[in-house]
Amino acid sequence: MRLINTNKLSPEEFIGSNIPPYAILSHTWEEDEATYADWMSPAGLQGNGKGKVKIRSACELAQRQGYRYIWVDTCCIDKSSSAELTEAINSMFQWYQNSRVCYAYLSDLTTAQPEDSMRHCRWFTRGWTLQELIAPTSVEFYDQAWRYRGDKSKFTTLISHITNIEEHVLWGTKGLETTPVARKMAWAAHRSTTREEDLAYCLLGIFGVNLPLIYGEGSKAFLRLQEEIIKQTSDLSIFCWRARSQPDNIGDDTAPGKFRGVLATSPSEFQDAKKHILDSLVGTEAMPEYTMTNKGVRINIPLLYQIDSGLWFMPIQMIPSDDDLTSGLWLKRYGDGMSFVRAKPTELPKKRCRSTHSLQDAPSSPRYLTKVIPRALDLYVAKSKPNQFAFRWDPTSPYYHYGFTRPRSNWSQDETAFTNDGPFIGMHCFSSNWENTRRDSRFVVVVGKGTHREPPWFCVWTSEDELFDHCIEWSHLDQIRRMGEAQFERNGPRTTLNLLRTATDLRGADWIRMSSMLEANRGRGISMDISLSCRRPTAYGGWIAAINFAEPVITSVGET
Repeated sequence: MRLINTNKLSPEEFIGSNIPPYAILSHTWEEDEATYADWMSPAGLQGNGKGKVKIRSACELAQRQGYRYIWVDTCCIDKSSSAELTEAINSMFQWYQNSRVCYAYLSDLTTAQPEDSMRHCRWFTRGWTLQELIAPTSVEFYDQAWRYRGDKSKFTTLISHITNIEEHVLWGTKGLETTPVARKMAWAAHRSTTREEDLAYCLLGIFGVNLPLIYGEGSKAFLRLQEEIIKQTSDLSIFCWRARSQPDNIGDDTAPGKFRGVLATSPSEFQDAKKHILDSLVGTEAMPEYTMTNKGVRINIPLLYQIDSGLWFMPIQMIPSDDDLTSGLWLKRYGDGMSFVRAKPTELPKKRCRSTHSLQDAPSSPRYLTKVIPRALDLYVAKSKPNQFAFRWDPTSPYYHYGFTRPRSNWSQDETAFTNDGPFIGMHCFSSNWENTRRDSRFVVVVGKGTHREPPWFCVWTSEDELFDHCIEWSHLDQIRRMGEAQFERNGPRTTLNLLRTATDLRGADWIRMSSMLEANRGRGISMDISLSCRRPTAYGGWIAAINFAEPVITSVGET
C-alpha cells in the first residue's frame, strides 16, 4: 500500500501488517486531478492545480489531526500498471475499512449552503463513493472550503434518506453479509461511473468478492460480478430485479426481445428491491442450492404453473414489507423442458406461496435458468412452446403397477410428465394385477403430438395389439406414430373415444377431453377409464395434456 507522508508529501510503501495508522480521502474526480505520474515528476504535489491543492489540503487536515500518512486514490495508484490497478481496486474496500478516518470532500457544497443541501451533492451519485461511505467506521464531511460539517453518525438519518441505505448499516451494527443481495444492489441503482465496467468493479468490496479487471468488456463486467456473487451465496434476491423498459413491439409480450435471462444488466434494475425484505420464515440458510453452469443457473426449486398464461412462477422468498405476499419471477419454459428464461421482465409478480409449498421441498431434477439470451437464441425462445404430457396414476393401486418409461430423456419424475418442443411420442408400460387375465398382463399408454396446431393423441394397447412389441422394444417409432394417429382418428375397435368440448373452463381456456376404456374380458369383469384432457396452447406455452387413470370398476365376477 502506497501512502503519502503528510509532512514531506512524499510516497512511502508498506506491506502486510506493517501499515501504520492513516487517514483516507473520499472525493469526486474533476478536471486537473493529480496522478501518480504528476506526483513522481520533479514538481511533485506542489503547484496550483485543483487536484494538487485538494491533496495538500487533505494532508494538512490529516497532519492537524495527528496522522502522519494519508491515502488518496488519484495519486497513490500507478494506473499504468494493470497489476497494481487490479490489486488496488480489489483491496480498496479493505483500505477504506482499515483507515482511522475518512475525509469526504464535497466540492460542490458551498460554505453558504445549509447541511441539508448535502442531498444534492454529486458525491452521493457516484459509484465509487458508495463503498467509501459504508466501509470506514468514521467519515467526516467537509465543504468546498474544507470547513467541517459533521460526521456519518451525525447525518445518519439524512444519509439514509439520500442513499436508501439502512441506518443500521451506516452505524455498522449490522454486517453487510446479513443484508440481502438485492438491497445492496439497490444502493447503487442511482449511481454512475465514468467507465461502464467500474459500475461492477466499485461493488466488489460491498459483496466481498474479487474479479480480474477487463476494461473494454462493457456490461459483461456486471454479469461477471453476479456470477461471482452466486458462487458465495444462496440468497435468491439476486434475481429480484425489474427491467426498466421494453424494446419495440410494446403490445406483444411474446415477441423476440421481450424475454431476458435471469441476470440483470445493471444495478439500476434493482432500484425497486429496497421495497422488499427477506421472508421472516425462511432465511438464506433454507434456500435451495444453485450454481452457475455453462447451461445457465442450475437450481432445484419448485415452480408454480399458471394455467391461464402458460408461464411459471418462481418464488424468490422476498416479500414486500407491507403485506405477506412472496415476490417472484415469471419464467417461460423452452427447448428441452428443463430450460427457462425470464418472461415479462418488467414485472415482479407476488403470490401467496408459503401455504402451498416450501422451498425445502426441492425437486430431484434441476431447472436451468438461462443467464443471458444472445441474439441467436432470442427468436428461438420467442417461438418455442414446449408441450407437456402429464401422467396421473395411483402408485398404490392393487390393480396395476408401473413398469418403465420411454424415452427417459424427456421424462421429469418430479412433474410426472413428458416435456418436448415439437413432434413427440412417448410411452409408459404397466402391468395389470387382474385375476385370470391373458398370459402377458402388460399394457402400454402411448401419447404423441404432431405439428403445433394438432392436438395430442393417445392410445392404450395390450399384448394382443399389433404394435405392442415395438412399444416394449421402443423401435419402429414412425410406425407406432402412424398407427397411433390413425387409430385415434378412426375410433378403432379397442378404443371407445368420447370427445367432449367444453365451452370454457373457469379461466376461459378451451379444453378437450378424450377417454379410452381398458377392459378385462375374462375372469373378473373389470374396466378402467384412462382419459386425456388437453389445454390448448397459450401465448407462452404449448399443449398441456394430462393422462388420468380412473379407479378400476369391478362389473361382475365370472368363472375361469
